[in-house]
Amino acid sequence: MNKIKKDDKNSIDLSQLSKNLAREIFHLDRNIPATVFKLMTRPGYLTRAFFYHPKEKWVQPFKLYLAINLLFFIITPLLNSSNFEVFSFDVRSRIRLDDHFNKKVEHACSTHQISKEIYIERFNDHIKYNQPALLFLLIPFWGLLLQILSILKNVPFSLHLTHAMHLLAYLLLLLLCILGIYQGLAWILNVLNVSDKLIDMLIVPTIGIGFLIYLFRSIRLVYEDKIPWAVLKTTITFAGFIVIFGGYVNFLFHYTYFALNLGY
Repeated sequence: MNKIKKDDKNSIDLSQLSKNLAREIFHLDRNIPATVFKLMTRPGYLTRAFFYHPKEKWVQPFKLYLAINLLFFIITPLLNSSNFEVFSFDVRSRIRLDDHFNKKVEHACSTHQISKEIYIERFNDHIKYNQPALLFLLIPFWGLLLQILSILKNVPFSLHLTHAMHLLAYLLLLLLCILGIYQGLAWILNVLNVSDKLIDMLIVPTIGIGFLIYLFRSIRLVYEDKIPWAVLKTTITFAGFIVIFGGYVNFLFHYTYFALNLGY
């Protein structure tokens, strides 16, 4: 009887530990709105505050990123449309552009003895499931790029990681806001029977310019660089992010392919 009670106690302790961990990660405390507002309006401020002013009551970077990541991937599918989509990867597009990958998919269909349509449906479902978690892989690579560009600053790698985390969190919020505005404008123009081709042409440049300006201001504040060097670092960092993001998309497809083959 004592053994059973002891096991029950351990079970309760483990259950309580899991609940505490989940609450610590996902609990949206009252500082979230103020922290998000500061993230959107003061580029680089939260990164500096986290390292140089730890007594300020802001949400921890990782906790903030998780909350924004979760919000982004819940709301984005509701705002995506046939005219403009973000983070909506379909293996059909990859198959059309990459003959080698198409042959791998056909081989997998033959091996598992399923139709291509069923395989594609499963593949796309797995991509939707995996992409929020795998997006986190961008942060260390982006942090490494920031460290290389600031090697003479002699600051810890953890600062670059935090900066990269804040930058990615901002980018997700920017995409979410612009996507919402785009859908609102498209609906209004549709009601007025006005063509929405203009906003289709402007949405991508708007995202790019908005993020470039934010990136420049953030780099200036975090690393206290002079304007010419900050402009150069911003250009390299932005280009590097595009390359890193391309690697993420490529990894996402291949990881999903191997995961399906292993029966994950």
